[in-house]
Amino acid sequence: MLSPIVANSLPVCPLASHANGAFQKQVPFADEVVLLQTTLKSSKRSHAYASDMELVQKIKPVDQDHTRWHLQKVNLWKYPHALCLDGSAGSFYLQRSSSASASNKWVIHHEGGAWCALDVPVRANGWKQVEHCLERTYNNFGTSAWNAATPDGNKRIKESIETGELASDPKVNPLMHDWNHVHVNYCDGGSFSGRNLTSTVIAAPLTNDAHASKELHFKGNFVLEAIMQTLLEEHDLNKAEEVVLAGCGSGGVATYMHADQWKTALPNKTFVVALVDSGFFLDWSMTTPENETRDFGAQLRSVFQLHNASGSVNEKCAKKKYAIGGALSDCFFPEHGSVFISVPTFARQSLVDSEQLRSELGLGDHEKRLDKQESVNTYRRNIALAMNSSLLSKPQNGAFVSTCEYHCGHWSDLMIDGMHMNHAFSKWYSETLDAWQGKTTNAKSVRFWQERAWSCHDCCPRIASEQDAKLTPQIGEIGESHNFTVEKELMKEARQEALKRAEKSESRGRENSTSGQQQTAGNSRRNSSAEHEQSNQNLTVTSSQNRTTRATKLS
Repeated sequence: MLSPIVANSLPVCPLASHANGAFQKQVPFADEVVLLQTTLKSSKRSHAYASDMELVQKIKPVDQDHTRWHLQKVNLWKYPHALCLDGSAGSFYLQRSSSASASNKWVIHHEGGAWCALDVPVRANGWKQVEHCLERTYNNFGTSAWNAATPDGNKRIKESIETGELASDPKVNPLMHDWNHVHVNYCDGGSFSGRNLTSTVIAAPLTNDAHASKELHFKGNFVLEAIMQTLLEEHDLNKAEEVVLAGCGSGGVATYMHADQWKTALPNKTFVVALVDSGFFLDWSMTTPENETRDFGAQLRSVFQLHNASGSVNEKCAKKKYAIGGALSDCFFPEHGSVFISVPTFARQSLVDSEQLRSELGLGDHEKRLDKQESVNTYRRNIALAMNSSLLSKPQNGAFVSTCEYHCGHWSDLMIDGMHMNHAFSKWYSETLDAWQGKTTNAKSVRFWQERAWSCHDCCPRIASEQDAKLTPQIGEIGESHNFTVEKELMKEARQEALKRAEKSESRGRENSTSGQQQTAGNSRRNSSAEHEQSNQNLTVTSSQNRTTRATKLS
């Protein structure tokens, strides 16, 4: 029997008596979302669940066409907890390699698409990184019921595959174009972290029936485990020699979080790395966006609690938090958890990621960001320091970090120092593999770092075509590599900005003392903009963990 679950932040609709095993409830108001206690028996299945159980019995995988992309749903008889939000089966798209030399090489991509919780409004105006879980059951981010037989049936997935690390075009994807490709479909709203064994019944005002309700499941990590085992047992992943774990956005957060989980499931002989795109979301509490009651960090911790992610975060991070009495939810954030990842990791990250600026600062469009350049640059400095004090404090990890305003993608058109992102990863991957195989003993980190004050018109990518070449500036010859410590550049920039601010203050005849702004905030990375710009000592203390120079190998 499933345990009842109660969310203190939402009203509970009292239950009537059970009749003939049916679930009875009082009718909620149509404009409310009411969380209901449930004592549903484990044998009771949702409609979506029952449909997928029947599908498993009737349809067998078609192996003769395995080199083409095709949909696979996990077997719910074998993995009964591998459920999407609406109770349908977890799923993935698979394309097997047609190359004999690459038959045991794999790219496994975790799809992204924000997060969901229950203590947020339904149908809130505007776009949200953390939306109500009920809303997601009406699209592919909460169900597999609408998955097309191939990625061609989903424009978003199709474009993601054709332009990134799953592409079969060697010009787009020179290293991995002929590998086995897996697209793990995102349908749980929790970065594949959920291990909540309870289900939650929600009144569903988004339907025409005011009496309708939906049973929601928060079992994303069970979905991920089922996909792992399905690939290992049915599709020869157990023979893998090389595996690249990838993901974008919330799928990037999943890659940071679950890379070691994948490593443990794979054979010991397998070389495993992570390739994370736009996933370094901060545990941000400095600002609260408009129309939000909580900052982004608090919202994501709510996701962690609802999905019961405590059992799926990085194990080393969890042990550390237990030992020091810290918050286990810290491990949900890459800035806290990435330092514990044992799998070598390559980060593709913008320091002014458009979706992070939207969800963490509330700056949803370019014009708003232009009006708040000081805030954007404060965020840029914070994420730079966070990456260097955590993920990039480990020499095995590589990076391609820019000040281009985008979120996910640009795999083959963004350049730094004349090196495209896809080729930068290939370079890092080759040298990391050589080191793992013992072919080199003095491998150095491969890091391309374009750290510039925003906004900069020459910091963004272009499509390599003659027409675009006439219209768009080339950034490869202007971008700067990470040849010396990032904190040195940040301190130089901070001094320059401090002088500019001082000159403006004098011209206005400012009378207030600035002594309070000159106090050092210790080791906390979340200092105010003034503290960053007026105190070299503050930046030095914050960056003390990064004093070892990490050389960047150039092409």
